[in-house]
Amino acid sequence: MDKVLYLKNMIDVQKEMKKIGVSISGINIMTNKFLFLVVKLKGISFGCANMLKQQMLSIGGEVAVAKGVANGDVQTTDILIGGTVEQYPQLIRKLKLQCEIELANRIQILVNNW
Repeated sequence: MDKVLYLKNMIDVQKEMKKIGVSISGINIMTNKFLFLVVKLKGISFGCANMLKQQMLSIGGEVAVAKGVANGDVQTTDILIGGTVEQYPQLIRKLKLQCEIELANRIQILVNNW
C-alpha cells in the first residue's frame, strides 16, 4: 500500500531503507537527505535574515521571514530555517566564511542537540 511516512530520526530512516533493500553504502549516503529539520531563531536583523534566505535557497533549503523583511520595513524578525540534516552543515560553513560566526554557532548548537 502506498503511504506517506513520518520519519522522525535517523534510525527510522535507516529501518525504512533496509526494508526496501537499500545497500549499506546507499543508506550511509542518503540518510541525512531524508531528515528535514526546522530551526527557529529569534531577533534576527533584516539584513541577516535576507542573507540567510539567499544562502539556504542556494543549497535547496528555505527561510521564512516576516513580511517587510525584504524591503527593510521590518528591522528584526524571528525566522524559520527549513532544510535537510545534510544542508545545515553547508549553511554553517557558508556563514563562517562570511564571518557570521555567532549565527553559525547558534544554528550548529540547535542542530547538534536535535
